[in-house]
Amino acid sequence: MQNRGFAKFFNRNEMLTDTGLGGGDSWHQGRVGGRADVQLSERDTLSLMGDDYAGQSRSTIYTGYPIPQRGDLLRQHAEVGGGYGLGRWTRTLSERSEFTLSAYLNHE
Repeated sequence: MQNRGFAKFFNRNEMLTDTGLGGGDSWHQGRVGGRADVQLSERDTLSLMGDDYAGQSRSTIYTGYPIPQRGDLLRQHAEVGGGYGLGRWTRTLSERSEFTLSAYLNHE
């Protein structure tokens, strides 16, 4: 059996405006995933892999360009997330042929 996995996280703080205030544009996300390959028998192998992520992002849009006196600040907040999973079973039928069955799942 061979396997491997990973986990990552990042956090981007909001940028500062020219007045020193926060720009309301922070972003963070975490991600985990992995893969396992198993030799079930002399004829059968199984591979499983997947990845999942979740996070948040914020943005601030100023609508007053090019006329600053008429602008508004639009603040947006978004939740992001998703992932996938893949399973693959392979059976060797002979030296020259094999059969593979795959299943895939995706969510956002």
